[in-house]
Amino acid sequence: PFAKYSDVNAYQALMEKVGQAMIDGKGIVKNYWTNGDALLQSMRSEEVYLAMAWDNGGWKLHVDNADIDFLAPKSG
Repeated sequence: PFAKYSDVNAYQALMEKVGQAMIDGKGIVKNYWTNGDALLQSMRSEEVYLAMAWDNGGWKLHVDNADIDFLAPKSG
């Protein structure tokens, strides 16, 4: 988006596209967590099955339940 900052119309079009993508994705969003414990509780209660988070929470869940695993992204 940085390249579009100097072009108000192009930036506005981009933001409208991003906004629509967020609206379209609302159906798969279960909650917005405010801290790591809230996310872990959502995972433990099976309200959430997949999340982007720091690895320490993933490993805590794995200790509690070996069926839950943390997958580290590839570097780069």
